Amino acid sequence: MAHLLSLIENDHRDQMHDRDRVKAIETLALIDVSEEQREKMARALKIKRAELRAAREAARLDDAQLHRASIQGFDLIQMAEMAEVGNVSRAVQILEDAHAKDAAEESGGRGHWDQALARLRQSKADAEARQTALDGLKRADVPLLPDYFPYGTKDTSRPLTELRTPLGAPLTPDKHAYCSGHAARLDEEFQPVWYCSDPATYGHKLRPGAKPTKQSMSEEDKEARARTIAGNKAWKTARTVREDFVKRLCKGKSLPEPVRQFALRTVMSPPYLYAKWCEQGETESVAQLLGVPDPTADRSRTSREGDPFDDLVARLGKAKGWHQVFAQVAAAFEYSMREPKTWQGLSRHQAAYLLCLKAEGYRLSDVEELTVTKYLPQPNDENEDQVTDLAA
Repeated sequence: MAHLLSLIENDHRDQMHDRDRVKAIETLALIDVSEEQREKMARALKIKRAELRAAREAARLDDAQLHRASIQGFDLIQMAEMAEVGNVSRAVQILEDAHAKDAAEESGGRGHWDQALARLRQSKADAEARQTALDGLKRADVPLLPDYFPYGTKDTSRPLTELRTPLGAPLTPDKHAYCSGHAARLDEEFQPVWYCSDPATYGHKLRPGAKPTKQSMSEEDKEARARTIAGNKAWKTARTVREDFVKRLCKGKSLPEPVRQFALRTVMSPPYLYAKWCEQGETESVAQLLGVPDPTADRSRTSREGDPFDDLVARLGKAKGWHQVFAQVAAAFEYSMREPKTWQGLSRHQAAYLLCLKAEGYRLSDVEELTVTKYLPQPNDENEDQVTDLAA
């Protein structure tokens, strides 16, 4: 409570020690008062509700980190996010660079920060998932095969899906567990893929149609595969930031006119991806973008009757009608781009969707920028409204 009193006392002073302020806000978030009283005290001290939630996480930073973040101009929410990913390599420097880029732009916002934070969160999740998988293999005494062998060396291993027992039955992990060649590799999601390190030595047959054994990959092939994996992961990571931006558009007071026009063009001249998505009758993603309960959550797809969003349209149709239309359009586009490999062959309609969001302030990630490049107007192009033409 002393920290909170100190915050009140110093409310109108120029500076307050970073640690004291964080501790004071954390205290306010934890004291035993009603939520109404807590919010009233927070408003009096000019503390945002989001800062109350962030204080406990930010308190994990040491004094040097807090001071450094304060000098950089990080707010309390950003401090909490820095603490969240602080154990990722170069996290602080990456976030400082992103913050500086945002500050240098006239539009402001935190687009660079959000993209950098998403990448760091993905790196943290990947490291944790990989370690969990490695720990599980170690407990089971299953060796991890290398991803690559020296060029010119034959990799004798085979995934169990390509092998059969002597009687021709599928070779499952349980059946193969007692083989001396039982091993694994981790896929892109850090899930184990079961292998036999040398089927010929351990007496396993190849299933009919199994592909010939490949020689080890060349350096060029390794680089190409690494680019593909990195691109897939970057595309997956960018989706979380993009969907958060779309949610803010869908929940905003008014829908920007270019966004409304994009939604209208999509509905009036529906691309295949939109028409195909509409056939599914999916409602969950639309509800998530609008921030409302899924109207069909308690009913199976086969038993749904009537129009699920009738009540929402009746209540908010006049004020939020175009928000609802755009939410449906956005849900269709997001579904069409759900696969990590989408970045390798973005359609012109998908590119138009990304460029529409960019025009409204969304900061494209590096991989999104790469995918839309071929759809951008060239220096000699006379067409200045590329987004409109793409969506037509």
